[in-house]
Amino acid sequence: SESVTRRYRVKVSGFEHLKEAVDSGSGVIVVTGHFFGSRLIWRVLEEAGYPVIGVRAGRPLDWALGRFGIRFVRPRLLPSAAESAGGRVRLDDPDCTLKIVSRLRSGGLVTILLDSPLSRNTLRLPFLGGHFRFSTGFLEIARHTGCAVIPALSTVDGSAFTVAFLEPLRLLPAPAREDFVSANLPTLVSTLESWVLQFPDQWEPWLSLEP
Repeated sequence: SESVTRRYRVKVSGFEHLKEAVDSGSGVIVVTGHFFGSRLIWRVLEEAGYPVIGVRAGRPLDWALGRFGIRFVRPRLLPSAAESAGGRVRLDDPDCTLKIVSRLRSGGLVTILLDSPLSRNTLRLPFLGGHFRFSTGFLEIARHTGCAVIPALSTVDGSAFTVAFLEPLRLLPAPAREDFVSANLPTLVSTLESWVLQFPDQWEPWLSLEP
């Protein structure tokens, strides 16, 4: 299917996975990474009529964009960063978790960036031959709320934009937080790694990899 944003035509796949998860009524966490087109996921959801908030850092992160990326790519692909402040919650907001849980319990959607090292709770894991710190707090929220967790990827090829929603993650149960994270985070990290390998020129945080 196609979704027409204010400025772009975006091809969307897997929307049925999202709709089914939303219809379950327990809320949905949409997980993506720092790709140049990731804001388009937020926009597609918004224009489809779904109430969504995005969890973002308090300041923009310009990992390895380069002069070309900062001048031309970022302004074109990330326009939502300066729009609809009510649709975002900052990581440094003391009520961040409360706002996320409230949105999920009302059946809404929350978008998070898995590769956000500024999150309050992170875990260092092997990644792309090095190591990286990944967000983990959202898994604890999913464990307590029973919400769905759906990986999503937005890519850009010239003037063509695509957003793909994958099937909900089959979360493995565990009695403790650490066990739950250890059981489920590697699946998401593996998915992110496959995306980066497929679209290496579109992933931002290359300079943040640790040896």
